[in-house]
Amino acid sequence: MSELFKAMAVENNNTETENGCPAYKSTLDSLLDLFASGASCRSDSKRLKSLVRKAYSEDKLFCIRILFYFRDIRGNGGQGERNVFREGMKELIDIDPKTICKVLRFIPFYGRWDDLIALYGIERSISNHIAEIIKFQINEDIQKLDKDKPDISLCAKWLPSCNTSSKHTRAIANKIRREVFGMDEKSYRKMLSRLRKAINIIESHLSKKKYEFDYSQVPGQAALKYRKAFARNDNDRYTEYLNSLAKGKAKVNSKTLYPYEIVRKVRGTYDDQELALMDQMWKALPNYFGKDDHANWLAVVDVSGSMTCYEELPMNCSISLGLYIAERNMGVFQNKFITFSSEPYLVDLNPEYNIKQKVSNIEDNPRQGLSTNLYAVFELVLNTATKHHIPKEEMPEVIVVISDMQFDQQRWPEHVMNSIKKMFRNSEYECPKLVYWNVAADYKANQPVTKNDEGAIIINGCKPGMFELILQGKNPEQFMESVINSERYKVITI
Repeated sequence: MSELFKAMAVENNNTETENGCPAYKSTLDSLLDLFASGASCRSDSKRLKSLVRKAYSEDKLFCIRILFYFRDIRGNGGQGERNVFREGMKELIDIDPKTICKVLRFIPFYGRWDDLIALYGIERSISNHIAEIIKFQINEDIQKLDKDKPDISLCAKWLPSCNTSSKHTRAIANKIRREVFGMDEKSYRKMLSRLRKAINIIESHLSKKKYEFDYSQVPGQAALKYRKAFARNDNDRYTEYLNSLAKGKAKVNSKTLYPYEIVRKVRGTYDDQELALMDQMWKALPNYFGKDDHANWLAVVDVSGSMTCYEELPMNCSISLGLYIAERNMGVFQNKFITFSSEPYLVDLNPEYNIKQKVSNIEDNPRQGLSTNLYAVFELVLNTATKHHIPKEEMPEVIVVISDMQFDQQRWPEHVMNSIKKMFRNSEYECPKLVYWNVAADYKANQPVTKNDEGAIIINGCKPGMFELILQGKNPEQFMESVINSERYKVITI
């Protein structure tokens, strides 16, 4: 491409945020566009399909790995996006079923067995491969039980039941039992019952109203989902468990919980018993910082009006990520972060507060408003540092902007990244690494950076993680490659 056309392409890429701030239509890389915006397409399958098609035409394997990264519910970096993964895979099945057949076996490892069920019946070769995978696993699990080996998979847990209340699920269950197992309804039900008993899933206990299980062994998602049922049907034992939890004599599992899920529940309840559980769940969240927990990170949390859409998912994500980063990093900004809307506001967390008090500390911000004035945040940081002669080593090494990225025009003379760099160049301080953490609940047709913007990173999703890789990332494209080509996703091959 000639230099003229390159320059024209760059000019044509200019756009604005919904609030008039200079932005880009694209990162100038189809794979990065998917990585940077895919998780925000939860309710926009048309836009997601477009992103997936463009990314797949650029690099098949890399595109597939991005979808598995979005689905990953166990790795530190994955985003746990179920619908985005399923809709993306359906689009790839439509484009290239032969290739997708080769990666179906990886789905239960990164997601759940019902992800396979969701893809069953779309295309003949895909359905045949899914049937083989499920049948092989169930046969292996039955053989283990026959040999008194209880370490079986969760496949039976996620297979649909024929006696469920959902008409749609019953239809799928009957299709699976006939086409995959060739069983009548009674035999299929007996098989699932035996396997689920061995798995010891909490739902089986609840349906039979048997509350002899150990609350410390209940998975985090189930503990969150069924907490009211526990209190209602087994209040004495459950209260005793919560008291033991508060004293450090019991444990709660939070490995599969995301910070925003806890914050969402905290913001919606004033029940002391529930809040006690949420507080312990918050404390038990994994350490995603890894070895680099002494870095000087500063979270900048968007609490503007646009963050309250989609049942306040963006707001819950923004608050939870800001809290998590502030608490877990051990640098000079531990327990500190900045919220911004019309004006920036420094939040200094009391480490003795419980999670409800910490969240309320943010919600009671006297400077909340409807606008998204990011410019004022960096103006505050630099003016304060200059006025008080703050040593360079005490300045943020990484600033994480957690937002839907719809910044106000304010005084930005050009694109956000260029303007911020100029602000720091005009001061005595070095520009920190800037992480644009996009928590938008719906797709926005603009990006804050392009693929080669040095010193910047863009992330899309609600789950913390990848902090070690963030420190190593030089630009958006290089960071994406370090995540998707990591050992976690390298095993996915075609």
